[in-house]
Amino acid sequence: MTNLDLVLSTSHLKTPNALQQQANAQVAAHHKAQVEAAAQSKAAAAKRKAQVQAAARRASARKHTPQHSTRSASRRPLHSRAATVPGAKALARTRLSTTQYNCLDSLIRRESGWNHRAANPSSGAYGLMQALPGSKMSSAGADWRTNPRTQIKWGLSYIKSRYGTPCGAWNFWTKNGWY
Repeated sequence: MTNLDLVLSTSHLKTPNALQQQANAQVAAHHKAQVEAAAQSKAAAAKRKAQVQAAARRASARKHTPQHSTRSASRRPLHSRAATVPGAKALARTRLSTTQYNCLDSLIRRESGWNHRAANPSSGAYGLMQALPGSKMSSAGADWRTNPRTQIKWGLSYIKSRYGTPCGAWNFWTKNGWY
C-alpha cells in the first residue's frame, strides 16, 4: 500500500482536533438546551405564581366588596342615598381630577375593596381608607362608622396632609404595601 492509498483510506477519519471540536459543540448544545429548559421552567413558575396572586387578590376583593341591594338607588330615600358607597365615589369625583380619582380608587380597592365597614381585626384599621385607629375619622363626622362619604372626607384630608395627592399616596402604597 502506498502513502497515497493510506491517505485515501484514512481520509474519512477525523483528526483529534476535529473530534475535540465536535465534542465541544455537543457539550455546548447540551448546555444551551439545559439553560433554555431552566428558563422555561422559571417562566412557568413565575406565571403560576402570578396567577395564584391574582386569584388571591380577586378573592380578597370579593370578600371586601359589599353586597349590593337589588333595590334601585333611585328608589332609595334621598337622605340615605348620600350615605352610600356610590355617593362617596361621587363626592370624590367632584373633588378630584380623573387621574387623582383613579389613584384614590386603586388605593381604596386595595385597602378595603370599597367596603366602608371593612375592619382589620388584628390592627383595628377600619373603613374605606383603613384608618388606624378607625375612630380618628370622627374628626370628619360622628357617623364615621356608617357613612362612606364621611370616610372619604376624612381620607382626602389625611392624604392631602401626608402625601399631597391621592396619586402620591398610591405611589407610596405600591412601593410599601401600606400608606
